[in-house]
Amino acid sequence: MEIFFYKMQGCGNDFIVFDNRNYRFSPEALSSLAIQICKVRISVGSDALMVVDEPKSTGDFRMLFFNADGTQAEMCGNGARCLARFAYEEGIAAKSMIIETKAGLVPAWREDQRTYRVRLNEPSEYRQNLPLLTTGLEKAVATMAKNITFIDYVELGNPGIPHLVVGYPQLEETDLAQLAPLAKYLRHWSALPKGANVNFVSTTKVAQKDLPAVEKKSTDSVENNSSASINSASQIMVRTYERGVEDFTLACGTGSGSVAYSLVQRGLTAGDTPVVIDVLGGQLVVAVNGKQLDLIGPTNIVVKGILVDEDLDL
Repeated sequence: MEIFFYKMQGCGNDFIVFDNRNYRFSPEALSSLAIQICKVRISVGSDALMVVDEPKSTGDFRMLFFNADGTQAEMCGNGARCLARFAYEEGIAAKSMIIETKAGLVPAWREDQRTYRVRLNEPSEYRQNLPLLTTGLEKAVATMAKNITFIDYVELGNPGIPHLVVGYPQLEETDLAQLAPLAKYLRHWSALPKGANVNFVSTTKVAQKDLPAVEKKSTDSVENNSSASINSASQIMVRTYERGVEDFTLACGTGSGSVAYSLVQRGLTAGDTPVVIDVLGGQLVVAVNGKQLDLIGPTNIVVKGILVDEDLDL
């Protein structure tokens, strides 16, 4: 079988994307497909497989998302931004749209040719200052854990996408290979039944860069694009260890949203200014308005092609 696909990336989060309405693969088949075609050097290679499917509710279309290990995720912020562009480019949706996800409805907007905004699922759970006992931990984990200043837990949507927000002031000068044992421990932390994506955070005094135009959008309608632009920003460094990928990734959209929400709740950044998130793959912006989290950032279409992998077993 030949499959027409895009390969896209948003701040280094890369995805294989296609319109499953044309192929009608079951979730089980998509899971198997993800495991095979996301392998680097063996097939197309990517962080995840993401498809458009028929809506079940009031959305313009449904998003099905599978990590490289075949696990299905509730939602992906950068993935949703890329899928919104795919839907617009392929004539599936207009400049504003509603995406159905396992975590709930996600409004999305085309800001310009490459910049897309999505409204992340609202936080459904938030807990501050989770206690981490270092006694009994492996030495490599305990050594790095001593630098933690706080651990917050955020779930976005229902069912919730679990995230840890971990204050780590030494993040900029810490090699990720050194941080990996702690990241893996927290990813599978026994205190969290579902596990979690782990977002290490430090605030940085980086000169403000040129930001995309960030506007507060109405909570009432996906069509409402009018309001005052936000001109100042808080700048944050984030490094995310993701479930399903089981490694540090270049960006995580829902992780960036969770970080922004946590820091606003803590008073570490203002709630009336966009939070600029520096990730390994570039820069994302999160506009926070109460529980409303808008993720804005670039998209990139890398490849349009036909998947003809002769080793596929479906």
